[in-house]
Amino acid sequence: MWQFISFLVLVFIISVLSKEANYEQVNEDAIVPFEGCNNEEATKNAATIVKINIKIKSHILDLRPFECLINLKSLNASGIGLESITNESLRLLPKLVQNLTIVNNQVRTIGNLTFANLTVQHLNLSSNKINAVAPDAFNFMTNLEYLNLDNNELSSFNITFLGCQKLKFLTLKHNAIKQLYEGILKQLKHNVFTIVLSYNKIEHIHKSTLDVKQFNEVHLDHNELTNAQLLIKLVRAELVDLSNNRISCLPKEFMENGLSKIKVLNLTANPLECNCLQDLRKKIRRNVEFQKMSPLVQNINIILPKNNTKQCK
Repeated sequence: MWQFISFLVLVFIISVLSKEANYEQVNEDAIVPFEGCNNEEATKNAATIVKINIKIKSHILDLRPFECLINLKSLNASGIGLESITNESLRLLPKLVQNLTIVNNQVRTIGNLTFANLTVQHLNLSSNKINAVAPDAFNFMTNLEYLNLDNNELSSFNITFLGCQKLKFLTLKHNAIKQLYEGILKQLKHNVFTIVLSYNKIEHIHKSTLDVKQFNEVHLDHNELTNAQLLIKLVRAELVDLSNNRISCLPKEFMENGLSKIKVLNLTANPLECNCLQDLRKKIRRNVEFQKMSPLVQNINIILPKNNTKQCK
């Protein structure tokens, strides 16, 4: 009899220990279960908790279990089957959260003002199924510095970013964006930031789209661009990557006035016409000669296509 009772107790203990926690509290030296703010013990330690991983599967984002976490800095809701994120649910996000990660879920749309007024600095929404984002979805995120929308299903990009003066890094690679419309970065014209639009289907960029104070880096590689007119707006950038497009030549204005100003320009895997390629080589050689005479002359750092080098002599 005692053996049977002991067996039942052992089974119970194993089942409790093996049961996956709905939430995890991430400390410097360990990851421990968190039972939510309705748990008395958790409430006592609430002020010490700064990072939470949500583990429970759910179609909607429920933040009620974290209302007591007044010092929470990071919240991770990855791979839990989320299908919906609403402004109403995000109102319960603790005010000090700086990093919000919602990746590898099933979210399809980001509605009006969904993230508006949140104090989050780093927002990662990559690897969902997002195919539509309301223009005002991120308005007045005054602390936002980093936004990741990689690996989604966006075919257009018309986010306004009103009041996002601190945004430094925006990435939307591996989507299906076809063109960049006039004024989409209008609210960021005073920002200094990096934009990543690699691996899309971009064919056209409006001439005023890139009217921004300064870009650190602009990544437009692996798209369908045939026109490099945008380079006129990017002469102050640290790096511009236009590799793996369909560009046949560079605009005359850029060749004459911008070529010596841009820091790094990558043109690999573009079908540059021979006369354009030859002109670029001449300017690079001339730049090297000028540098020998004066160290103040800026180096022209252009990575040219290799596939048509033999054809153009």
